[in-house]
Amino acid sequence: SYILYVNGEYRNTETPLGRLMHDFSCKKASDIINPVLRERVEYLKGTEGGHETMCDIMERRIAERTRERDLETAKKMISFGKNSFDDISKILGLPLSTVEELASSIQKRDRA
Repeated sequence: SYILYVNGEYRNTETPLGRLMHDFSCKKASDIINPVLRERVEYLKGTEGGHETMCDIMERRIAERTRERDLETAKKMISFGKNSFDDISKILGLPLSTVEELASSIQKRDRA
């Protein structure tokens, strides 16, 4: 993967990048130049189905981030060795088998 830095203030609509930066800064879908992006934004922001789609996407993303954070916290708790696997499972709401798998992978990593 790559990280690209773009000056979001560049909005010269004579260039593809400028048009994209313009479109990303629009508050209303009707002001967006790119027809594909405009249509999608109109759907997501302007229809009940679009709102539901966005809510579903955001809920899934929040759940993914929460799980990632819980797994990282579990790894730290395992490394500190102050809590039992059962306690970690209950505290973070993770399956005990997941906590045990994390502990096993930490042990394998430490042995390597």
